[in-house]
Amino acid sequence: MGKIVTLDVSECATGYAVVMAAGDFPEQVLAHGCIVTKPEQNRVSKMHDDVRRVCLLAGDLQGLVERWVPSLIVAELPSWSQSASGAKAQGISLGVLGALRIFTDTPCVWIDPKETKEAATGARKGSKEDVQDGVLAIWPDLEFRNNVEREAVCDALGALVAARATDLYMMACRDREAPQ
Repeated sequence: MGKIVTLDVSECATGYAVVMAAGDFPEQVLAHGCIVTKPEQNRVSKMHDDVRRVCLLAGDLQGLVERWVPSLIVAELPSWSQSASGAKAQGISLGVLGALRIFTDTPCVWIDPKETKEAATGARKGSKEDVQDGVLAIWPDLEFRNNVEREAVCDALGALVAARATDLYMMACRDREAPQ
């Protein structure tokens, strides 16, 4: 069995869960939460603040990986945006994921949002609430501090459900922890 960190990366609220995967479903959730970065009120510029927020997010994610030492990282890729601010946020998320992959040297599975929806709901077009309902049907005992955390963590766990079909997931299930 191995640990998997699963993510829903966003500039504002990044959902994560750490699970123990052994090939049995549902996986045991060891930890979950939401990394929130907020704009600074007294900033030099929006661009400077974006860099600050990216550094905070990347550092928190690197710390998460260092703490849990996963065999695999699963992440839902950001979906396509038609606005300039949405495209910028998408680029930030992709950059953070790429950096995390390189600097932690951990195998990654990238999941399309449609794959997450289909895995969690059985349909490629479901609402955010449908995904949450599907995930909470699998892990009914999860508790959240607020709706932002609930949405972000459920998206991360929905990506994990979609990743079950991948070879890297199956390899992570067989990974054994090194002796202490």
